[in-house]
Amino acid sequence: MLWGALGAFTLQSAVFFRLTFWDLSWDVMEPITFFVTSSSLLAGFFFFVLTHRDPSYRDLMDTLVRNKQQKLMQKKQFNEERLKELQMQCCIPSYASQKTFSKDH
Repeated sequence: MLWGALGAFTLQSAVFFRLTFWDLSWDVMEPITFFVTSSSLLAGFFFFVLTHRDPSYRDLMDTLVRNKQQKLMQKKQFNEERLKELQMQCCIPSYASQKTFSKDH
């Protein structure tokens, strides 16, 4: 997914460069680039409003991985509560508690 985003941003920059310096002029492209940039800022704010997390790549990837993991667990009928019980019995810390611990220290 990150490679796709890198490719999309590279392609967007190349298209803007081509349109600005060969096909059109800066007078035409300035408002277009402004609105594209504003749209990306709005998308980041929209992500923050929905998830209450920073619109950073790490938080975005964490959200995407967690959503994919939950969909797979539902599809495969995985019992997450049973996993937590077994982890407690074996004294294995869960991923969430490791993440919390690392942020605090």
